[in-house]
Amino acid sequence: MVVWVLVGLGPSRAQSADKKTKDIEAKGWFIEGQQLYKDGRYRDALVAFERAYRLSSRPNILRSIAYCHENLGQLREALTVLRTYLSMAEEQKIPEIRRHIRRIQERLEPKAPPPVVATPETPKEATPPPERSIEPRKKWR
Repeated sequence: MVVWVLVGLGPSRAQSADKKTKDIEAKGWFIEGQQLYKDGRYRDALVAFERAYRLSSRPNILRSIAYCHENLGQLREALTVLRTYLSMAEEQKIPEIRRHIRRIQERLEPKAPPPVVATPETPKEATPPPERSIEPRKKWR
């Protein structure tokens, strides 16, 4: 009976150790991503943050992934990631995420040209015709 209890505990400890190992590896990738991001290497940072997220599934990493997409000009991808983050985020982070989503949506909306304001035409002053000297009529011969 004791053997079964010990065998039953084995896999959960192994899973716990595996999760710890993944968390440590994810933290390393996340720190690497932060440095790459600071250096302006957004594509490399994106790869590092995505690896960290795959290993840990921590929702806060999605924010960093979204910022990378945004800095790479991939606004639609950034929105997709932010919406996923919004569905998983802690309550106190939701207003900030929504503001970020709105900012990106505004950037995606086509800017309307400024309205054309009709200005009344100023009447042109009547200018007299140029003066001509009038010569007397010549007689017909």
